[in-house]
Amino acid sequence: MAALMSGSARLSLPGAAGRVGRWAALHLQERRRKRCRTSNVPVAPTGLTVFEDGADAYLNWEDHSANESGFRVYRNGVLYGTSPAGQPNFDDAAIVTATTYTYFVVAYNAQGDSAPSNKVTVTIGAS
Repeated sequence: MAALMSGSARLSLPGAAGRVGRWAALHLQERRRKRCRTSNVPVAPTGLTVFEDGADAYLNWEDHSANESGFRVYRNGVLYGTSPAGQPNFDDAAIVTATTYTYFVVAYNAQGDSAPSNKVTVTIGAS
């Protein structure tokens, strides 16, 4: 008979049922381990929008995480700036007319970075 440990309870299963029970217990243990590794990473921001007025580009997004340390703003694939936790916006004041920029944002904390937000491309001064 096979013994299956679940928390502090002990369940004995004979033969094939025991093998299936052990497989299920190992599978559940691996799922828990993966969840523990990734559960503290912030949830990805969504809904990134950019408005430009010819002098600045104003970024806004939706914050879906309660555990971020802040946000990293990427411009044209390169880390460009940061925004503090709970402040889902950023003002890019170093833009050049007739230049195209692509932005995305990630939330971060000590556990790592979230997935990136949607990407938004804007051409400054284009009407």
